[in-house]
Amino acid sequence: MTPTDRTRDEAALNRYLKRMVEAAGALTYIGDRARGWPDYFVFWDVIGSERGLVNVPTPIELVELKDPDGSLEPMQEVVHERLHRRGHRVWVLRGRDQVDKWLKLRGIDVI
Repeated sequence: MTPTDRTRDEAALNRYLKRMVEAAGALTYIGDRARGWPDYFVFWDVIGSERGLVNVPTPIELVELKDPDGSLEPMQEVVHERLHRRGHRVWVLRGRDQVDKWLKLRGIDVI
C-alpha cells in the first residue's frame, strides 16, 4: 500500500467515525493537527440522547485512527503517554474492523 493509499483510507475512516458518533448524538472535535495529539476528541451525551443512554467509559474519549498497517509516530507515542499518565486513554483504532468494534461497545449500530 502506498502512502497515498494510506492517506485515502485514513480519510475515509475519519469521515466514517465522525458520521457514526455524531449520528449517535456525540459532538466531535478534530484535533488541530498539533504534532502527536489524537485525531478526535469525542464528547458523549452521558445523560441521554434521542437514542437513549450511550455506553461509554468516560464522557470524553480520545481517538487516534490508523489504517490497519499504520503505526504511531514517535511524537504521538510521547503525547499519548503524557495523556495516559494524567488518567486519559487514547483509543488507537486500526482500520474499519476496530472502529466498528469500538462503536458496537458503545451501543452504536454499524452500517
